Amino acid sequence: MSFGAFVKFKNQNPPGGVFKIFLKKDTNRLDILSDMRYNILVAKRLCFHKNKNYKKINGADMSKISFGEIDWNSAETTTQSNNKSAYMRLKEGNNDVRILSNPIQYYVHWVETDQGKRKIVSPIDHPELVSKLEDRGFRRQVRWILKVIDRSDNTPKLLEVGSQIFNGLLSIIKNPKWGNANNYDMTIKRLPVGSNPLYQVTPNPKEKLSSDLKDTFNTFSAEIDIDKIITPATAEKVCELLNLDKSKYVQEEDNGYTEDDFDFDF
Repeated sequence: MSFGAFVKFKNQNPPGGVFKIFLKKDTNRLDILSDMRYNILVAKRLCFHKNKNYKKINGADMSKISFGEIDWNSAETTTQSNNKSAYMRLKEGNNDVRILSNPIQYYVHWVETDQGKRKIVSPIDHPELVSKLEDRGFRRQVRWILKVIDRSDNTPKLLEVGSQIFNGLLSIIKNPKWGNANNYDMTIKRLPVGSNPLYQVTPNPKEKLSSDLKDTFNTFSAEIDIDKIITPATAEKVCELLNLDKSKYVQEEDNGYTEDDFDFDF
């Protein structure tokens, strides 16, 4: 038996996403399904995080791993696309951006292959494969995607950053003299290769964005599919990269749903 309801989340980006939430009484499992672009995989992933049998991988509690949009204060800070043209590449020297989104957090592994290094999104749906990757030295690394205006051409883009840039941004945003990053540009200075630190982040005087730039950004933000970018690598892909027997990790999916689970009376 299930209890279900439809809700509409505030500040959903793009707006208007309607989600179906239901609690399976037999498993006390909270599931979320979307009528927009989230699918069963997302619901399955949420169920995974609510499972009590969490695995620790190299000391990291998998239950505390966050994927997707977060607020600036809940990011996992450390001391350490659909279309490639949508990404901003940081050149040596000054790179001015206006940040217009919360950070979108996910995790990656850089895997050594015969064809060189490959970046894959951490396969959190398969903790045993995350462990295999870590055991081979391909450590999980946290990354953030920011939706920005690239001030060099005033074009909306995605900017992927690591902990050095993120911590620099965070220290400015947490400073009450600056606050919300939407209100001013940031300069990310990339120093020559070999410099330590490699990046420096400084704020610029506050100024409003034009309504045209806001409209352009809103269109870009509504059209870009972030979920596709941060979807965890499949077991098949990881097994192929690591030359593992995929039969041990890939099996026919059983989400545990029945037709009754989707039969709600409202």
